[in-house]
Amino acid sequence: MIRLAQAGRLQHLPPQVFLQSLRHQLQEFSQSENLADDQTALMIELCQTPGTSANVTPAVEQRLLILPWQLAALSELRHAISAIAQDCPGQIVAALILASFEAATNAIRHTPSLKEAALSCRLARTTESVSVELLYPVSVAFTPPAELCVDFSGESEGGFGLFIIQNSVDQAIYSNPMPGIGSVLLIKHLPKRPAPSVYADADAKYAAAEPIN
Repeated sequence: MIRLAQAGRLQHLPPQVFLQSLRHQLQEFSQSENLADDQTALMIELCQTPGTSANVTPAVEQRLLILPWQLAALSELRHAISAIAQDCPGQIVAALILASFEAATNAIRHTPSLKEAALSCRLARTTESVSVELLYPVSVAFTPPAELCVDFSGESEGGFGLFIIQNSVDQAIYSNPMPGIGSVLLIKHLPKRPAPSVYADADAKYAAAEPIN
């Protein structure tokens, strides 16, 4: 329990992820999904303003969603992405939504039997990027293939989900932050805005000046 808490604090994971990892550990130990004894765990999160490292771009906005383990609940994720990236180019928003939906759908469909499962979604917006991290329970850790080979002939199935994700975002980072927990971090970079001209004020005054007769 203490080791789980320490691992989660280092990665600023939400309490729901702690509980799902703890449940996974108990089920692994008992070799059963149904525990004979009542088990009660209470996780409390103390919110505080985190320090900002000089090497990390501070987030302009962050949001956390805890969604039920149902495909129908993913519409809330779409609305959250649209809201946090409302002033971003439409193509960037659409691509991030597509990749997030594909990753979330794969997670839910491939592990449908997990009890009391939830999908934790961490959204972040900085001046340089928009990102969505999905945290979900897994029985087996997922490692993407080093080389993705997709058959477009229609004679075989599979591989299209990863292909869609990798071609929709700039970065897709898979990890297992805690025992029994999988994570995929989807990052879309924002176009750089041109730096303001040092002559902007002078140009504006010149444009507003009346012509000399």
